[in-house]
Amino acid sequence: MTTCRSLPFRCLLLLLMVGGPAFSTEFGRPPNVPEVFVPTPAGWFHPTCIRQAAPGERVLEDGTVLEPNGSKRPITPCFHPRYTSDGTPVYPFSPDPGPVPASIDWAWLASGVGINSIGVQSMTAEWTVPNAPLSYDGQILYLFPGLQDGSRILQPVLGYNTQGLGGAKWEISSWNCCVWGTIWRSSGFDVSPGDPITGVMTGSNCNSSTGVCSDWSIATGAVHNGDFDLTILLTGVSTAMTDIRAGALEVYYIDYCNQLPASAGTAFTNVSVNRVDGTAYLGGYFSSIATTTPDCMRTVTTSTTSATINYVPSCNPIACGILGITTCTDLSNVCGGELACGSCPTGQICLSNGSCCTPNQPSCGNWECGLVSNGCGGSWSCGTCEAGDICRRGFCGPL
Repeated sequence: MTTCRSLPFRCLLLLLMVGGPAFSTEFGRPPNVPEVFVPTPAGWFHPTCIRQAAPGERVLEDGTVLEPNGSKRPITPCFHPRYTSDGTPVYPFSPDPGPVPASIDWAWLASGVGINSIGVQSMTAEWTVPNAPLSYDGQILYLFPGLQDGSRILQPVLGYNTQGLGGAKWEISSWNCCVWGTIWRSSGFDVSPGDPITGVMTGSNCNSSTGVCSDWSIATGAVHNGDFDLTILLTGVSTAMTDIRAGALEVYYIDYCNQLPASAGTAFTNVSVNRVDGTAYLGGYFSSIATTTPDCMRTVTTSTTSATINYVPSCNPIACGILGITTCTDLSNVCGGELACGSCPTGQICLSNGSCCTPNQPSCGNWECGLVSNGCGGSWSCGTCEAGDICRRGFCGPL
């Protein structure tokens, strides 16, 4: 099967985001992103910039890690840039005083939800593991709710082929991007279609005047497992979480719509957001849908406590006339099917390159056996030899 790695113009990176802007459409890996970089829920990262936090460890704002026994261990800052969906490089903060960007470019297509400036203290969302895609060819899918400030995003994530290393299976994990140019993730464990998932983001040590919660935990769990051990702990956060992502779908390497989940859609339900002043956020959510090719007929519906991303695996197939193609070879219709754009006139032969060929008339001359070319990649038979004889250069003779 042709993949997006061999035909990059047929690949896309899209994000359907509810509660704020969305990643722009991309055609697979942007040309300036090095091959070694890995697709994550927050863009393209160098493998050395993806760190895993152990249970009980707390990631501090200065880039160090506080271990459960109270000791700190330093983490070498990541000096590689990360790349947004359109290939824009974003350089990490410099540990030696240097220019610090006011905000990180997330490649959103629209503005976030207008949550008041005092910030969010907690968020909970529930969703269900959808059916696996009908077709697997290395695509990567991420489904998550999230909270964002000017420089980071907190994400309880359900991933399919996570980081391009997980294979054709679903996995849950917790993610935090992008302190000191590094993206942190928890360990992960596999889940199955139909499993209920809960994501919980909780802030503590909150200041009602500034809206800032200096400590956060991001927990992702499968309800049937009864625990939330896939947790990342953060300390020293200095800005308020003001943007909400009630539900999101992010994908890499999609050639056909049947590479999306086979379920009709994913509903993020019981979305509960509380602010540092003790009130609940009930302002509703904007929907944002990226324009992509192929067009998989996606829609987003929202309420004050839910967001449903519909991605029915259907497609508008390409027609031969649109492509201006006249060929006798079946082609892809970009929807996973075949497209027959013509046939050869009677007496002609269809070649592997899609062109028609008129074969030569049989011309064996004085040959009594063997094959001669028909001029179209095939051959004419000039006869066979009797038992006990073999054909040598068109003539039969004894063994």
